[in-house]
This record gives sequence, structure tokens and C-alpha cells, in this order.
Amino acid sequence: LLLKREILEKIGSLDDDYFLYFEDTDLSMRVRNLGYEIHYSDQAKVWHLNAGSSDGVGSSLHQYFQNRNRLIFFFRYGNWQVKLNVARVVFQLFTSQHYLDRKAALHFILHQWGKQPVI
Repeated sequence: LLLKREILEKIGSLDDDYFLYFEDTDLSMRVRNLGYEIHYSDQAKVWHLNAGSSDGVGSSLHQYFQNRNRLIFFFRYGNWQVKLNVARVVFQLFTSQHYLDRKAALHFILHQWGKQPVI
């Protein structure tokens, strides 16, 4: 990521509400919402260990933070239809058999964002 200092001073840094996952997407949305363009290089090569910071895909950390942060992001930036869909997903997570799905939905509702104990 390359970003001019003046932009970062206007929008701030990565949002601690997310902790893991979606913080870079949120930063990009804030840049775009200020009227700046976002560009990428399709020639760049990046090797990324998917979910490497959260004990791998499907781990408790990965599942909880992906679910909770997805709700935060789409509720924050979505139109009313997207927000309605977020409410539907929250209900689905609340009725899930998996404890971490229910916890992610509850923490979203209670605004318990940022780094949270998962287990």
C-alpha cells in the first residue's frame, strides 16, 4: 500500500474497530469517500498466507473476526438495503449452532469491537 501522508493525516490510520480483517478495506473506503482515486498494479506479485495471523482458515479467530468485521464494514458503508441484509445475517448468526457465530453477532450488536477474546 502506498499512500500520501496528507491523505493519511485526513483520514487517520487503520481503524481499531476491526482488529483483524477489513481494516484495509475500511481504509480504502475512507480514501475513496474523500474523493481520492485508488489504483493498483496488476503486475505486482504478493505471496500471502491466507489467515496467517489468525491460526489459519477456519480457526476460531478467523471465523469470529471475519463474521464480526464483515457486519461492521457493511453496516458502516452500506445503503439501507445492505443494512437490512446485515440485520438478516445477524439473525442467521444468532440462530447458528456455532458459538462463535453467535458471539460475533452479539459483539456486533453490543458494539464490542476491536480486539476481543474469542474463546
